[in-house]
Amino acid sequence: MKYPVFIKWIYAPREEEDGTRILVDRLWPHGRDRNELGVDHWWRDSAPSTALKRQFSQGEISWKEFARQYRNELYTSPEKLRALKTQAQQGRVTLLALEREPEHSHVLLLKESLELWQDQTPGESSESPVVQGG
Repeated sequence: MKYPVFIKWIYAPREEEDGTRILVDRLWPHGRDRNELGVDHWWRDSAPSTALKRQFSQGEISWKEFARQYRNELYTSPEKLRALKTQAQQGRVTLLALEREPEHSHVLLLKESLELWQDQTPGESSESPVVQGG
């Protein structure tokens, strides 16, 4: 069964329809408690590499190039999506971003990749449409 995947800013209040809330960033919000933020899981390995995120945040690469490289990271390391895919097959998932506008962050790309992979069954080839587009 395919469940919807949502994205939200980590400081947005928890809502019943969020389902499982997963922070997908390499950093944890300084001085904040997991329960206070309503975070069920923190999967930092699903986030872009530190080097890639740094290049983008410092303006060294464009959004288009960032998106291409991040999708390539997901494609070449399918384990980054495996746990998220399993969770999304069990129920609603909300991916949390540290960026105030998650629709303009890696979380949107992760959501898109996850939705593309949801149709595959566990154990299928790692061949994936994840790197297409962008």
